[in-house]
Amino acid sequence: MKFRFHQTIVSNDFVDFLFKLFNKQKTFNNSNKTKNCYLTLNLINEIPLKFQLELTGGLFKASDVHHLHVLKFTKKGILDFHDHSKFERYSYVLYMDDVGGTSFQDNNDNLFFKSRKGKLIIFDSAISHKAITYNRMRYTAAGGIIKK
Repeated sequence: MKFRFHQTIVSNDFVDFLFKLFNKQKTFNNSNKTKNCYLTLNLINEIPLKFQLELTGGLFKASDVHHLHVLKFTKKGILDFHDHSKFERYSYVLYMDDVGGTSFQDNNDNLFFKSRKGKLIIFDSAISHKAITYNRMRYTAAGGIIKK
């Protein structure tokens, strides 16, 4: 299977679960890729199977999803252009609110996906992308499918 982007919707129960899980976290990743952003460690082992299946968009097995991080951007939060091509075949972003979106640079095209609570975008991990926050607090979940 080969595609650039796939878009679907996950359940509100899943998004609510992610908020609760984020609020339980005491340790965050000290990534140099984000600024003014709380990035959880990998939480995939704490995600129930029914929600892992929602992350596949109906295209993959639940076992193909190998990590999930929740990100809380503060008003000055930044995650600039990057890709995940070294780590996985496909990546995803799951919007947990209606703030901002994601800007993608795909070959010569600049694409923008507006954030909507529950919207899941699965994309080729070689596509460069960045978070758009409009200087507002924002929550997303992101991770990888088919580990390299």
